[in-house]
Amino acid sequence: MSDAYNFSWSVDIATAETPSDKAGRSIAFADCAAYPLPDSHLLLVHRRTGARTVVTADVHYALSFCNTFRTRTVHIDTLTQKIPQLQNNRGEVDGVIDNLDRMGFIEHADALLADLWNSDPEPTPAPRPRIAVCTCDRPEALQRLLGSIADKRNPDQPLEGWVIDDSRNPDHQRRNRDLVEGAGLAGLRYCGPEQQAALQQRLSEALPQAQQEIAFLIGPRTADNVVTHGRTRNLALLLAAGQPLVFLDDDVRFEILSPPERDADCEFSSRPREVVFFDQPDAWEAYAVDLDQDLLDLHGAFLGQGLGPALRRIGRQPPAPETLSHLFAAEGRALTPASRLLVTGNGSMGDPGVANNRWLFELTGASLQRLIADEPRYRRNLTQRNLWLGRERHHFFTRFSLLSQVTGLDNRELLPPYFPVFRNEDFLFGEMLRLMHPEALMLDLPWAVPHLPLEERRWSTEKLDQPDNPGVCGFIAGQLATGPDDPGQDAPADRVREAGHRLLGLAAGSDDQLAARIRHQILATRAERARFWDQHRKEHLELPAYYQRDLQRMMQRNLESLLEPQPSGLSDSRAAFGAEAELPRLRELFQGFGQALLCWPQIIQAAKAIESARL
Repeated sequence: MSDAYNFSWSVDIATAETPSDKAGRSIAFADCAAYPLPDSHLLLVHRRTGARTVVTADVHYALSFCNTFRTRTVHIDTLTQKIPQLQNNRGEVDGVIDNLDRMGFIEHADALLADLWNSDPEPTPAPRPRIAVCTCDRPEALQRLLGSIADKRNPDQPLEGWVIDDSRNPDHQRRNRDLVEGAGLAGLRYCGPEQQAALQQRLSEALPQAQQEIAFLIGPRTADNVVTHGRTRNLALLLAAGQPLVFLDDDVRFEILSPPERDADCEFSSRPREVVFFDQPDAWEAYAVDLDQDLLDLHGAFLGQGLGPALRRIGRQPPAPETLSHLFAAEGRALTPASRLLVTGNGSMGDPGVANNRWLFELTGASLQRLIADEPRYRRNLTQRNLWLGRERHHFFTRFSLLSQVTGLDNRELLPPYFPVFRNEDFLFGEMLRLMHPEALMLDLPWAVPHLPLEERRWSTEKLDQPDNPGVCGFIAGQLATGPDDPGQDAPADRVREAGHRLLGLAAGSDDQLAARIRHQILATRAERARFWDQHRKEHLELPAYYQRDLQRMMQRNLESLLEPQPSGLSDSRAAFGAEAELPRLRELFQGFGQALLCWPQIIQAAKAIESARL
């Protein structure tokens, strides 16, 4: 910005003195589309109401610092700090905010929360969720989980669900079947290769025109040496079609643990979970409080609920405006009385389930201070996967962060299928869910489950030297995110078919065209991460040098990779298929998933009919 900062309001509206009671209200500049105009002006269009006005580019730049919910006084303090030219013009800044407020371009936290609190006051009756335990060649972990379900489940409530076996070892398949049958858990059924083939056959008979698509989503895959977590999750979505569903990893225990500082309030934001690091493998046992409650009851109480009933389950009073203090106005656009909770998650004690340690460098606040307390502990925290990762309060998301060893889904709604192969399938599922249900929400519950893999897992600091790569599922998510800004009133079935058409278009191009798209997304990802790490470093210059060096290390490696002759392809598909076969195989996968998305609404309907006939 130039020294001659022009903070003038371009619409001729008289400025009145702001009443003192407005100074403490929590507000945010509304989420607007901006269209450049002549003479350094912009047309602003309110994305929710459609209201329009014209401002100078300087005003729009200043307003970019006011996009989270803070008091008017805090906003003005922030602007005068960020833009020194405004330090002697607080009254003018206040007048611009007041004019924006009169014209409907300022969002008020108290009004937003009141609308949510007063919507749908009565909870809707919800059936008890089914469970799906996805397991693969870990019978010892499955045995421990089944024992904990028998110990901790609510005996007065029915238990229905499946253990979906993706094991490659026939001996493990037989042992898993025997474990389920001998667990004494009526209603929990084993779904191994025979049962999976039977479901595939019944669906194919109901939809003969979609046999290939059904096979793509849930058929066995023995040729490729890739993980198939998404395939087992698709089986669960079909087995529980029309019912709430809770996924359980096979290496958790069926226990609900509370952090000792659990807060009775809630929060709306996309902030990461909090972290506490433990010195010893079992130190979390002294930290956590066993609530001795049924895990399914706690998830089922919220799945499918509107925001009004959900907030009433949490507390007896409307949330305070401070619950929005970390929410961007663009995220607040999704908070409406029509919003529903389609996803629930909770934290973990022990192993967080994250493959690399780069996420630790995104921590803020108290979690960041725990990470860097001193250099020996910092080095230990970068490699030792032993911590609490969770929430101290109920936490509403407008995006879907599905990193949870226990995940609840409202499978009564039309949800997307999972990509059947490769990792990060939960991230792609979340992005597709947001595309299909833009007003839906996720609720992160302030509890955790023990996540205790039987094998020792450690992080490698060498990962910090590897440039970012979106992988196959991240690449698909990026391609689907390039659609129109406003999805309009299209039904979820139409939106999932539109995603299918986009993937088919991607598959129809040449290898050169696909390679160009992959190269573009890899470069865009690395450039974005380099900017992120640089900004994070500049915001934490007061932190220890050992932490600063690692931030610089990650930023530098991504920057260096931008100047390499060619990106080396998507990391997971290149490793699985090799350089020569990668592009043709990817086109086959995109073709298969695209066709499956076109058929998905019909496949789900057929699965509901099969489930109804069984009942």
